[in-house]
Amino acid sequence: MPPKLELLLMLFYSNFNKESLNTRIVIDECIENHHQSFKLKATAVNYDREKNICHQYGVTGIPTLLVFLNQELVRRHYGEITIKEIETIVQNNLIRGYKKYKPEEGAEEKSRMNS
Repeated sequence: MPPKLELLLMLFYSNFNKESLNTRIVIDECIENHHQSFKLKATAVNYDREKNICHQYGVTGIPTLLVFLNQELVRRHYGEITIKEIETIVQNNLIRGYKKYKPEEGAEEKSRMNS
């Protein structure tokens, strides 16, 4: 059985940056739109306070959005993002995840035959 798809949106932001704050609002809206459809989570990392995490992920500017599919980094987005852009990113990575984790045709049948 394939693992359940989980998308994590990790936003590096600053409270002193308008684009960061706008991006946080867009991400919250996206979460609200999809919270029942699949596992979509978001976390925000304060660029001014969490320099060690920024360094760990190679983030040097804000806002920066990292997208993880089942804990694998699959996308980076630099700068402010619109709701349409985030929706496209989410949909494209869900499609990627379904293709990557989709069981082979007949895999279940083969498994039963080998038992």
